[in-house]
This record gives sequence, C-alpha cells and structure tokens, in this order.
Amino acid sequence: MDETTPSVVAISQETTTTTAAATPAVPSTMTPAAAPTATTTAATTVATTAVVAPPASGLQQSVHNAAELGWAIAELLGRCFTLPVAKPVELDWSGGKLMALQGMLTPREKLRALVEHIRYLADTLQVSDCFIDNDPDPDNGKRYIDVIRANVKQLCKDAFDPANEGSFEQLRGKINERVFFWDLKIHDALQDRPAVIHKAYLVGYSLGSLRWCFGLVDTKLDNAYMQKVLHEYLPTLGPYLSQFSVGGLTGSVPPWWDAIMNQLIKPGSDVLEGFAPGELQQQGHIWSSLLTGECDALSYVNPTIRNRPFIWQVFGMIWPLFLLAILVLLVFVALVVFVVVSYHNQIVSGVAALAGFLATFGVVQTLQRNAGDILQKAVSEATATLKGSYLDQIWNANQQKAVNQATFIPPPIVAQGPQAARKL
Repeated sequence: MDETTPSVVAISQETTTTTAAATPAVPSTMTPAAAPTATTTAATTVATTAVVAPPASGLQQSVHNAAELGWAIAELLGRCFTLPVAKPVELDWSGGKLMALQGMLTPREKLRALVEHIRYLADTLQVSDCFIDNDPDPDNGKRYIDVIRANVKQLCKDAFDPANEGSFEQLRGKINERVFFWDLKIHDALQDRPAVIHKAYLVGYSLGSLRWCFGLVDTKLDNAYMQKVLHEYLPTLGPYLSQFSVGGLTGSVPPWWDAIMNQLIKPGSDVLEGFAPGELQQQGHIWSSLLTGECDALSYVNPTIRNRPFIWQVFGMIWPLFLLAILVLLVFVALVVFVVVSYHNQIVSGVAALAGFLATFGVVQTLQRNAGDILQKAVSEATATLKGSYLDQIWNANQQKAVNQATFIPPPIVAQGPQAARKL
C-alpha cells in the first residue's frame, strides 16, 4: 500500500477501506486492518502468584512472540494516545541532597522500553526489515521500527519543542501512521509462515486492543470479527499454549467484550493505564500472560481448591460399587439365614454358612479392590495425568472449570436498569 494516501482503520478485519484524512485515526479496538487470508499491500520488503511457564522453543516460541508482538503494538498505540504532556522535574546534582533512584518507571520510560521490546520481537519474527517505500516521504528507505523508535523518543522528551517538532498531537498522529502501515506489511510478511503464527498475531492485537484502546476516541468494535477471533483463531493456538489456557481466554473475553460494546463500563481514573478500570488492567495482565506463555494456566489456581471437586466426583463415581457390595452381602446373609432356618441338619447348615461366607467375602473383596484402585488413581491424579480414561475426563473438566474461575475478573458493570443487565 502506497503511503501517499492517508487511511483510517476499517471497522472489520475482513475489509479495509481508505478515505482521505489529515491524521490517521486511532486503530479499531478489534481490527488490525488486514484480512487474515489475503495480502493488502503489493510491495513488501521483509528482512497472582503465577508460576512462570517453562521456556518454549521452535514454532511454539514463534507463536508466543507473534501474540506478544500484536499485543505490544496495541499497547504502544494506547500508551501514545494516553500519554500526558510532560511536567518539568527539577533534579539537583549539586550534592547537597540525595536524589533517590526511581522505584517505578514513569509513563515515558515505559513507552520507550516498550518500543525496544517491540524491536526485539520484530527481529525474532523477521518482520523488522520492513521499509518505508514512499518517495515523497522524508523517511523513505528507512525501516518502520527505526522511524517509530525515533518518533517515540521524540514524543517522550521532557522538553518538547512544538515550534521545531510540531504539536504533541501531530507527533502522535505520525506514530499512528507509521504503526498503521507497518502493521499492513507485517501481515504480508507473515503470509509465508505457518498460519498459526499469523493467527497468534491477530489474537494478540485484538485482545491487546480490548485492553489498551478502551475509552479512546474513534475506536470501533466489530462483533463479527471478535467472534471469529474467539471461535476460529484462538482455538488454533491451543497446542502452543499451556493446557486450559484457551478455555480460560474464551471464557473471560466475551463478558468484557459485551460490557465494553454496550458501554456498561465506566473509564478508570488512572489515565496512564489507558483509561482502563482496575479490573480490566488485572484481566489484561492475565490475558497477556496466557497468550505469551509467560504463565501456566493452572498456576492461577490454588491446588487444594482445584483438586477437591475432582476427589468428590471420583467418590460419586465409585459409590455404586460400595452399594453393590453391601447389597451382595445382604443377599448372601439372607440366603444363609434361610438355609439355616429351613434345614435343621447341622452339617447342611454349616456347609451353607461356610459357602455363603466365602462367596460373600470374595465378592466384597473384589468390589473393594476395584473401588480402591480407582480411588488410588484419583488421588495420584493430583500430580499426574491419566490419558484416555473416564478419570481423565473428570480431571480435565474440573481443571478447566477451576482455571476459568481463577482467570476471570468480572467487569465493573455500571447499573443502567434491567434492560442493560439483560444485554450481558
């Protein structure tokens, strides 16, 4: 796509339309502006106490990096459009008093660090060597990531000079424009990779936009596209994410999506975090950790809590065996009593009693042994995986339920009457 024609982001990921605009609009909350199955440019030059998940390798790591790159690009736009004008800070280096080191990064330091991380991710995916190919552009021939990095560094300057560098809004618009066209070329560059890498990038950007573009002007939500992300793109990432991660994501995204789409959430007071309320910030951190493989899904769940329902379900499965053993015992006892009462011969009574005792003992022992084996396997399943059995199905269902509950932060719905509540 030639950059001589300014563009605004289309509502849907499936169709990209271009119209004249002085400054590119903030990208859609849900759509990176390129179809997942068709190229959009003709010229592309490509060169909680959560436990950290084990390192991935090969294709799995590429999937994680692609999802993280999509998320980071959405975060970059969100941070740029919520970055306040810098306030002068007086630093005294005379030695008269100690200037303590910063305990936390400032918004500008976070933004600069984010750009450096984006460059690293782009290098690992081999999409950093996408060049600007517009002759009238003063940055023609330069890499997009280098120009974006320079513009962000300029935006983050404490002493911003509007006379020489343009207005704060103009510089943000320039960054938006560079990211917009680089995103198109990233889509093209990922077409010759395994399809799951491109889908990971789409999912990462979509969920990142849901978190970081909340409350920004001109952001639009495309329900059809989000349904495609949840039910088509996200499931393909299952083999490359930790177990139960896909279920946790598909269970937590729709409530937030519905609440935001129906405007039932009040923007948070922390403008530096993208207008997102505290609950959305927590939920976004969980989404990012699961998508990028930073944390295992089960690490969000207390082991004692997640195993308890499983043990009770196993008891529910084996109690018929104990009941059957009791019934068999009662039947044999009844038969022995009947024989003893009916026949007054002591030898016959003794033989019947002995036979009944041995038969009852054998049946009861068999039933108890089977029930004990099932229970022993159930207890061992607290730390191991049993494949292809009914116990495995019970185990997985309980783990998924526990993960869904632990990785979902309910959205803070603003009360707007019963009709608004029914929308969710």
